[in-house]
Amino acid sequence: VRRDGSFQERQEIRAASTSNSGGAKVMADGGYQGNAEVIMPYRKPRKGQSPLPQWKEDLNTVHASVRARAEHAPAHMKTWNILRNCRRKRDGVSHATRSIALMHNLTMTV
Repeated sequence: VRRDGSFQERQEIRAASTSNSGGAKVMADGGYQGNAEVIMPYRKPRKGQSPLPQWKEDLNTVHASVRARAEHAPAHMKTWNILRNCRRKRDGVSHATRSIALMHNLTMTV
């Protein structure tokens, strides 16, 4: 079965991003549904179903706040044009991006 290249690449990236986590759980959004290695928020019930219990809503709130903090690093890289003139080959941009995100997240926890 031939798959669309972008779909196949996304699947490979998702698999690689969770397999390189060093055994740690990874917080993700609904795009990783069905992957046992990630922590996802609880889905909101459809119309006519009973609402989520308060403890699930509380966990979703914590999940969203943690993910929002993690998303700040890539957002800052875009806003500040940090990688605008990056001329690295192959995995160089990936390594640079991860390093910058790591430093950003470390400064947020100190």
